[in-house]
Formats: sequence, C-alpha cells, structure tokens
Amino acid sequence: MSQPLILGFYIAPYRWVPYQLDHRPSPSESRTIAHTYELGNGITLYFQCQGMLVASFPRNLVPGGNRPQTVANLLHLDTQRWVLNFFNAFRFALDNATPASSSCHTQAIFDADIYTFHSNTSSDPSTIASEQSAPLLDQARVFRGEEDILKIRLGYGEIGKNHFMRIPISLKELNDSCNLISQLISDFDRNIELLALLNEAAFLILQADFHRSLITSWAVCEHLINREWENYLDSTSQDLDGQQKRRTLNSDRRRALVKGSDWTAFSKLEVLELAKRLPFQLFSDLQAIRTARNKWLHTLDFIERDVAQTSFRVGRDLMSRKLGIELTHRGSHYVDAAAFKNQL
Repeated sequence: MSQPLILGFYIAPYRWVPYQLDHRPSPSESRTIAHTYELGNGITLYFQCQGMLVASFPRNLVPGGNRPQTVANLLHLDTQRWVLNFFNAFRFALDNATPASSSCHTQAIFDADIYTFHSNTSSDPSTIASEQSAPLLDQARVFRGEEDILKIRLGYGEIGKNHFMRIPISLKELNDSCNLISQLISDFDRNIELLALLNEAAFLILQADFHRSLITSWAVCEHLINREWENYLDSTSQDLDGQQKRRTLNSDRRRALVKGSDWTAFSKLEVLELAKRLPFQLFSDLQAIRTARNKWLHTLDFIERDVAQTSFRVGRDLMSRKLGIELTHRGSHYVDAAAFKNQL
C-alpha cells in the first residue's frame, strides 16, 4: 500500500491550539498533535499546537497523487491545485466557525505556504506530522512600541512581559470546521473548489482588491445559478403520454436550454424567480452583482467595497443552498487608513 501524501500549512500566523499561550513553548511542545479528525473519504487531519494543520491524503483521492515527484517539495500542477483548494476550503470553514466576537481575519493559502512532510522516518502519519515540522514560527514574541496599540485594537492580545501574541483556536472551532468539510464529501472536488474561491474572494476584500473579489465571487454565483437552473429544468420534465422512455424534456432540448447561448444568466434568473425557485431578495442581489460585474468589464470603473462584500455574501448563500446547510462566514472588512486612525 502506497504511503499517503502528507502536507501541511499554518492555519494562521500566531495562533495556538487549543488554549491561550502564556509561555515560550519548546519545539516538541509546538509540534505536539492537539487534535485529530478523520474525514469519511480517507483524509485524516492532524492539528499541531503551533497552529499547523497537517493533512494525510490517500494518493488515489488526489489528482496526480500516484505519480512520482521528480523534484522534492514540487507538486504536479493538478495535485497542487487540488491541495490548494482543499486547504483554502478548510480556511473558509475555520472562519465560518469563528465566533462573531473574534477579530481574526481570513487568509488565502498559496503554494509557497504548503510544506511537504516526508515519510522516510516512519510509516505512521501521526508520527510524521508530529516529528517533521515546517520551520517554527516565533511562538512567544511580545508586543513592542506602537505595534502594541494596533495589535490590541485588532484583538491580538495584551501588553506585558507574560502576555504573548497568541489567539487560541478552540477545539470546538476545529471540530465545527472539520464537520463542515466532512459535509462536502458528496461532490467533494467541486465543493472544495467553490469554498476555496469564496475564501479567496474574502481575502481580496482585505487587500482592497474589490474588483477581483467581485469577479471571483461571481464565478461561484454563476456556477451555482447554472446548477439551480438545471435542477429546475429537471423538475419540470414529465413522462410523455405515459411512456417512461419519452420525456417532455429530452436530452437535445435540455442541452439547448443548458448550453445554448439564448439562455444567459439574466434570463435564467428571471425564470427562476418567476417560478419561485429563488427568493426575491437573492434574485435582486444577483442581478445587481451581475450588472456591476458587466459594467466593470466594459468600463473598468472602481468597484465599491460594499459591492464586493455583497457579492461574497450572495455566493455564500447560494453555496448554503447547494449544501443544504447554513453557512455563516461573515466575509471580511477593509478599513482605509483614515477610518482606522479614527478608531484608535
């Protein structure tokens, strides 16, 4: 049996599992596995105290996972894309589980953030995860100077010799995050891709990259509009004259309605709302987002922050409909320098 593909990333800079850190941890303490979670598709997640998630992937689950790596730490492109989708989907799930009172901000995971764990010292994934770590972050850096005020305002800790910049991640947050990922297993590859895109859209808002956030969220929205459309079409099809092999919506007609150029996002949304398959507020928001996206493509006019935030929220709500669960991810919020100074 081939060894699993074992990869990891820091969930967020300066976060500790599962309690508030009040001392300088040893390397072995940092690498201790604080929590383990097994998904139903063979993936096992190991959470180190230092805030690193190490995932053990069955190679036959990952695109290109059984192909040998010719260069150490360099994944094949299809493998890399899938892994990035998974880790970004998890980061979305963690933000979705974060209490509303928290000021922790989201992050996007890039290829440079991923560390490869090699299995040459053990055949046990949990041992590999605990013994072979990426470079340790400075787990006990105290606050200094003006940084003190900024970090406290953002909720990153307190000033003092014995207070460290550690935002704990509770076991409840980890379990809630893992439970969400476990609900993606049906249509797993597509689901993690959609959540990864939403995570990227939220991160782009933090970077004041509102037009890219809008485009990214709209990609999720349009995919899910098409899914709603196909489900609606299939629900209308009936047997023709009692003959089960003949349907009012045959394959050719269905293909024309799904792939044909006559049926744009605008027209699909109109029909879905008229058929009461979409709530009116969701329909109105989608039309407004579609208009803003088309206007930007033609004029390159500035996209307002609120438009990007609405686009993310609508993509999240459509994803909730697909999964049949309520996603509560708050998105992200960009505050310009003038507004930030007023808060201090």
